[in-house]
Amino acid sequence: SSGINAEYGAAAKQQALLKPLVVMLKRVIKITIQPSETKYEEDFQTKFAERINQAMEHLETCVDLKNPARCWSKFEELHHELQDHIKSNLMHTLHDISPRLARLTRLSTPLPGTHHDYRDSGQVTIESFHKEVHVLPTKTKPKKIAILGSDGRKYTYLFKGLEDLRLDERIMQLLGVCNVMFSSGGCSQYSVTQYSVTPLGPRSG
Repeated sequence: SSGINAEYGAAAKQQALLKPLVVMLKRVIKITIQPSETKYEEDFQTKFAERINQAMEHLETCVDLKNPARCWSKFEELHHELQDHIKSNLMHTLHDISPRLARLTRLSTPLPGTHHDYRDSGQVTIESFHKEVHVLPTKTKPKKIAILGSDGRKYTYLFKGLEDLRLDERIMQLLGVCNVMFSSGGCSQYSVTQYSVTPLGPRSG
């Protein structure tokens, strides 16, 4: 009887430790499998929604005191599948990812990163968005997009999420100061290429 009670207590402790993670995962899953708005989301849900729900159910019902890591086995398998999926899908059409953005044309919005007086009639604005989006195979999977300007030129941008772009902006400002110091000190052959950084929110830009 004491052995059964001890086992029951250990199982309850395991479930209690997992509870915060389960709650957090359920929130993420709820967002992931909500009604799709784009073809990309629809394709993703068709392929992975059932697997995600199975992994969640396995985690909630699994009790393995000798090998608790087994409870995460379904999520581990899912993680490897998602990694393979991302690696094999590094190029998308903008219409599949964001139909609304793909339809936008001839905007009065200035190109991101351009700093001109809004009264300047020569300011370059957004004419349209390029139809292809490339995903870079790095940790946060930034997206490379291109915008056609009203001057007929194509401008390339890197959209980054899950990062604080304000830090990138400060680094670019520091590099700008370094370039000024090199130039004023007679070392103009040394310079660092700078890129315009436009934060769009606390963790994207």
